[in-house]
Amino acid sequence: MKTIIFPVAALSLFFFACSSDVAKILNDDLLIGDGVNIPDDNGNDGITKDDGPLVNDDGQLINDDGQVINDDGQVINDDGQVINDDGQIINDDGQIINDDGEVVTDDGGEISDEELNDGFWPDEENPDNTTPDDTTPDNETPDEDLPQICTPLETVDCPYSGDTNKIGVGPCKVGTKQCNLDGTDWSDCSGEVLPEATDPCTDSVDNDCNGTVNDGYDDGATGCACLPGTPTSCYTGPVGTLDVGICHAGTMTCNVLGTGYGTCINEQTPLATDICGNGLNDDCDAETDESIDADGDGYGTCGGDCCDNTNRCADPAKVNPGAVEVVDDTVDNNCNNQLNEDPQPACSSAAKFSGTTATDLVNAMDICQVAANGSWGIVGTPTITRASGSGAIDNLQVAVMTQFGTHASNLAIANATMASLSSGRARDSNDPNAPDSDTYQYYTGNPPADFSAPYGGGANLPQSNPNCDNGSGANDATMLTVQVKVPTNALSLSFNFRFFSHEYWEYQCTTYNDFFIAMLYTGATGIPADKNISFDSNGRYISVNSEQFFTVCTSKEDGSGCGGTDYICSDGPAALAGTGFDIWEEGGCDEDDHYRGGGTKWLSTVAPVVPGETITLKFVIWDTSDQALDSTVIIDNFKWSAQGTSGPSTFECWDLNKNGTCDIATEDQSGDNVCNERDC
Repeated sequence: MKTIIFPVAALSLFFFACSSDVAKILNDDLLIGDGVNIPDDNGNDGITKDDGPLVNDDGQLINDDGQVINDDGQVINDDGQVINDDGQIINDDGQIINDDGEVVTDDGGEISDEELNDGFWPDEENPDNTTPDDTTPDNETPDEDLPQICTPLETVDCPYSGDTNKIGVGPCKVGTKQCNLDGTDWSDCSGEVLPEATDPCTDSVDNDCNGTVNDGYDDGATGCACLPGTPTSCYTGPVGTLDVGICHAGTMTCNVLGTGYGTCINEQTPLATDICGNGLNDDCDAETDESIDADGDGYGTCGGDCCDNTNRCADPAKVNPGAVEVVDDTVDNNCNNQLNEDPQPACSSAAKFSGTTATDLVNAMDICQVAANGSWGIVGTPTITRASGSGAIDNLQVAVMTQFGTHASNLAIANATMASLSSGRARDSNDPNAPDSDTYQYYTGNPPADFSAPYGGGANLPQSNPNCDNGSGANDATMLTVQVKVPTNALSLSFNFRFFSHEYWEYQCTTYNDFFIAMLYTGATGIPADKNISFDSNGRYISVNSEQFFTVCTSKEDGSGCGGTDYICSDGPAALAGTGFDIWEEGGCDEDDHYRGGGTKWLSTVAPVVPGETITLKFVIWDTSDQALDSTVIIDNFKWSAQGTSGPSTFECWDLNKNGTCDIATEDQSGDNVCNERDC
């Protein structure tokens, strides 16, 4: 635009009042309207309407049609907004918009996103407020004047059609759309995830987008058993025991999937039995600290019984503190928390020849345990007396030995020691106060009253052999008496012994033959009237007249025996060595040289007992009818057995089946292919 500046004094121009296009003075410039022709500095007509913009009376730029326009030549309204021919406000793309800048239809209505973004520029054939028609179908190339509306391949979020608070919770997310390669249109929205109505427990997804996985239990969702992480009370004990005694409920917690509960923890169910003496009802029944004796063995659960029913062992009545251990049965028979311990623990380890007590003797033959707290064992104090049950003996008549004589067969059978009783001196040739005679005299007396009672009582004795006369009296006698409580699982007892006598060679089958008896007082059946349980298979008492057992000696053969009798000693005299019963005599009543003495091999006596009873045992030896030619017995290896027996019996100690024959496979315990005392 050209302007001509005049001095203020030159304002004496003529204005043409008849024309609406008059010159206007705007600030210091003079704008020339249409139809004004003012000479230039040279007086030429050079300034016309083409040389400058047109303005209206208000100084606004106008087009040839007199419409107010902006600097870009676009028609505008009084507010400076670009408008179309119909006076509607439009944006830079020529689309009709409202005061908020939103694209609208001709009549001011809203335009849907689909219509707005259909890829076709509005034209006369397809205005923005109508659906694309046959003239300009959707699948044709957009009008050439369609502008770029986005960056090609750009991806943006779409508006979320659900609760916007759920966005980013669980699987919920907005969808996205992508700009096409020309930048002229967006793709449809895809990938939007909305909350589900419920949260099933068939997966590990927060399907309802509320921040908790698998919490659909309250809504009845599929697979849900509980709300994850929620605890509940639980109890697995028997019905009726909850909140009784120590029993109480615990808690279990719903697993993370909501499909079920975990393990019940911190509950207390009943113990199998009451813990005795703690003042608590541990088994949650009606009683506190009760002692149950379900097996009837006399020992309750508060009495140390470790097996009171068949759930814990096969024969509960035989398993309790009163039982003896049975080796190799894999049961703690005596409930002492040990398995297969030695049922014959050593309690005597050395020989004793002075001040020997009855307890020393009992211990030496392996009766060690003292009854206490219901256990088996020695009851009271053992005694040593004369056969009548009263009167003191000489201490030389008893001893604790490790070996009798020098022959290996006379070593103790079990552990280190054995007991010795004698009507003379309980010593061998190498012991202190060793015997130097076959006869020692102390006192006269009678046998035990219970033993002689069946034979008339008093001094009366039975025949030691049916072929021999009976004698009388029990002189120089020694009797060891002990009371023992029987283990609750024991049905029999046994012990080993060996008998020696100086009466052999000259005084067999006479009224002078000495006795060794073992008397048992028990409730078991089969015990003889005189209580003696040690005799041979012919019922003969242990003396020089038991042909079955008295076999360690010098034989009398070919009519050489005194009185013309023969006697075969099948085991010979070797085991007499060093015992004092090995006195060599040349000549004699039959003028044959011989040992003046003999003995038995190691024998075993077995007898029945009643489990749990208290028995009395009396081991007695004496001189019969006189005080001459003494006898001695050694006793060892007392033990209990869970095997029963119909009555008492005595046999060679290795002969388990009592058939007199060595059965190597079962009776050779030492494995030397010989059955002898080492197999006892």
